[in-house]
Amino acid sequence: MQENDSSTAETREEPQMSEVGTLGGIFFEPEATFRDLKRKPRFIMAGIIIALLVTAFTFALQMKIGETAMRNYVTEQMDKSPFADSMSKEQKAAAVDRQVNISKYTQFAVPVFVFISFLIGGLLYWLGSKAFGGTGSFLGNVSVWIYSGLPPAVISMVANFIVMAIKSADDYVQDNTWAVVGVAAAAGLLIGLLVKRD
Repeated sequence: MQENDSSTAETREEPQMSEVGTLGGIFFEPEATFRDLKRKPRFIMAGIIIALLVTAFTFALQMKIGETAMRNYVTEQMDKSPFADSMSKEQKAAAVDRQVNISKYTQFAVPVFVFISFLIGGLLYWLGSKAFGGTGSFLGNVSVWIYSGLPPAVISMVANFIVMAIKSADDYVQDNTWAVVGVAAAAGLLIGLLVKRD
């Protein structure tokens, strides 16, 4: 029995990349990076980078738009709702206040939401791999899930910050901004998938 355990330990390969090397490798050597993640699953630094980028974007967006513009936007959206007709002016004002206050506080919870999405995505990825006969561990699948999302996340967040810097706050609210953000995210995802294929 001891011989069996020692042969298993001998066949297990040690990781060849450091955590920092893995962060760079996912952009330039994705195949080698994913092989190394199989040797030793790790995802904390990549997860922190994605969470920081998304949180920074959320705070920057809130600052760029400002409370007045946010209040106007929420009011416009509420006026479009069929339920708004049955509300009094005071009820509408209270609902707008509530929505603006909620948006102020939810930005602090963004990192928690990001890590929850990592766990849910990793779980779905792990279940899918098990359904098709995969042998990877849960942490290995979470690592692949997070690292495969790192390049598109970085590229889309940089694109979003550029769009935010170029556009005025009024344009950002009035124009179809979320389409621009979605296009930037899709472009980042496409580039990430192309990088992952190499």
